[in-house]
Amino acid sequence: MLTVLPFNDARLGLDAIMNNLAHVSQSVPGIRAAVDDLASLVRSLASENVNPKRERALAMLESPPEEGEPVAILANICGSPTPGWPITMEAESDLGSTAVELVRLRRQTRNALFARLIIPGNPWFAPAGLLFDLLYGGRTSDIVVLTYRAERASLPAPRRLPQDTHFPAPSGQSRQLPEASQPDEEIQLDSWAHESFWSSIHAQHTDVAPTSDKDVTVDARFVLFADGSGAFLPEDGRVVEVSALFETGANFDITEDKLPRTSVRDLEEGDLVMLRLTGSGDYLDDVADSLIEKAGEAGLRGRALQWKDRLHEVIKRHGEGVVAMKVRGLGVRLRSPNTSGPGQVTPSWHLKTGRHFKV
Repeated sequence: MLTVLPFNDARLGLDAIMNNLAHVSQSVPGIRAAVDDLASLVRSLASENVNPKRERALAMLESPPEEGEPVAILANICGSPTPGWPITMEAESDLGSTAVELVRLRRQTRNALFARLIIPGNPWFAPAGLLFDLLYGGRTSDIVVLTYRAERASLPAPRRLPQDTHFPAPSGQSRQLPEASQPDEEIQLDSWAHESFWSSIHAQHTDVAPTSDKDVTVDARFVLFADGSGAFLPEDGRVVEVSALFETGANFDITEDKLPRTSVRDLEEGDLVMLRLTGSGDYLDDVADSLIEKAGEAGLRGRALQWKDRLHEVIKRHGEGVVAMKVRGLGVRLRSPNTSGPGQVTPSWHLKTGRHFKV
């Protein structure tokens, strides 16, 4: 219903879906006839190779507007990977036009103007920020919604100021504005609001105070997250931003050098930032314990760590020198607890205290 690809395009996978549905329906005799009818209809659509929504879109692309800007097609109308719009889809190869931009993310509309916007279906569940920017952000003056007769579609109304004594409902009549406050009062109010805000922020982050005269400060931006928490990020730095991976359905490569990074200055509302926070080791332990328990090895962590307590007892009884000599005689490589090689982030064992440090 949403796609503009030919119905027999292998990326839609209609044959595989119908075969799987037919196989499952064998266990439910009451729906076999309905599934057979549906399969016959789908195969008929695919064999005719006619997609009405595709034909309409191609016809509009054959006669582009006179403006030089590209035509935008909203390829994300579900707030997630949209069925019928695979990540491998490209405007030139699939729509035969280089003057088309498939818009999936809000950052694609930054500083962009379009000759026309084509929405191939009901955009009600599209990301709100992206949809409002395209509809009411002055990006284009020509918006076309392609829908079937039985396909319900609705556009959200533009946001308006709240209606009260200061912002009444628009009546088309001019209204005398209230007298402006004195400049001194405005400056005093702004100063109070500014100082109060940053005082509350600093109070929540007392641990960031310099601990020695060797500490240095850098320019940072305070980023407010959706759950009400926040973090200071270096203004000239880059962070791992993964919203595109979830919105487009791209493959997620978890290796550190392959994660997508965005400048802190370019972060926008709706971005998904991945941070390594203090205490995240406890969270990772919880995740590891959950996976271990699912594998049927609930006591694995306890068994794996028993050697630490025993080693600690042996060191206290015989001394670390004797223990180190015996361990070295077994061919075990030892490392000083106070040093580590360049770039190493492996845990170290402090023989004197028996404490385990996570770096």
